This record gives sequence, structure tokens and C-alpha cells, in this order.
Amino acid sequence: MNWKFWRRSDADKCAETEDIPPDAGLCLFSDLQYDPDYVWQLTAFEPFYLKKCNGEQVRANLCEKCGACCAFFCVSFPEAETDEASGGVVPIAMTLPTKDSKRFMKGTKTKTHRCIALEGMVGSKVRCGIYENRPSACRNFMRSWENDIGNRLCDKARGAFGLQPFSQY
Repeated sequence: MNWKFWRRSDADKCAETEDIPPDAGLCLFSDLQYDPDYVWQLTAFEPFYLKKCNGEQVRANLCEKCGACCAFFCVSFPEAETDEASGGVVPIAMTLPTKDSKRFMKGTKTKTHRCIALEGMVGSKVRCGIYENRPSACRNFMRSWENDIGNRLCDKARGAFGLQPFSQY
């Protein structure tokens, strides 16, 4: 896969929405512009890395070293998933209403697009503050390193932050 690195800008270029299935719950923002000199860090690591936990090595999720999708996409989901609805779990205080009985995660409709639930620094160490209660759009987002088939949306979000796409491993 030939990959280019992307930098956020005010230019309205290079966003391809045909990659996004209409039911994905994700909105690709078109504020990216190609910049070949913009690479914050390139790291190569296995789809799972090992870390020590209680004296033994355990496999850890690579998303804990990324977080690009949480700061790149607008996350929408059905209003029925909020904690105000019966059976819902997403904290409504972290969401904003939209039309068509949907909600957005706060922060994902702003200029920075960073989800309010994302904690840490993208590309370094991150975690979701509501991981167990995250919306279906987040639960169903396939990471590029899963199932060895890749995901262009995951890779595109990583590229926007100067991170090498997982699909190149």
C-alpha cells in the first residue's frame, strides 16, 4: 500500500467519503492537505505488544498507543444508546443532539475533532474514558490490524497524525 502522510489544514482537499459506509456512524472531515514533510513519528510494532502486568507479560491492545480515530472522525450513533434510554449506556452528558434521533460525541464536531472521552496523547498513550460504555460506532470500528485485512479508515486517521498505517505491517 502506497501511503501519504496528511496534515490538518483549513484547505478543503483530499477527503474521500466514498470509503465510509453510510451506516458506519462516522463522518470524514475534509480539512486535510497532503504534506510530505510532516511525519511526527514512525514506529513499527507488532499488532499486539507485550507489557508487564503483575510480573508476567500480557498482550496489550495497539489502540492504547494510537487514538487517531478518536481525534479524527465525527462519531454519531442512535439516541437509544444514551444512558437516558432504557438499556443505553453512553453518558448523555458527553453527547450532543442531532437530527434524526441521533447524537454525536462531544468534541467530534469541533475544529479539533477530538472526542471528549479520549484521554492522553494521540500516537503515544491513550485510553477511552468510557470504554465499557462507548457508542456502537466505536465498538464496531474495525482496527486495521484486526483480521489481517486492513481498514483504510483506520489508516487514514493514523496518517493524519503522522502515524504509519497498521496495514503496512
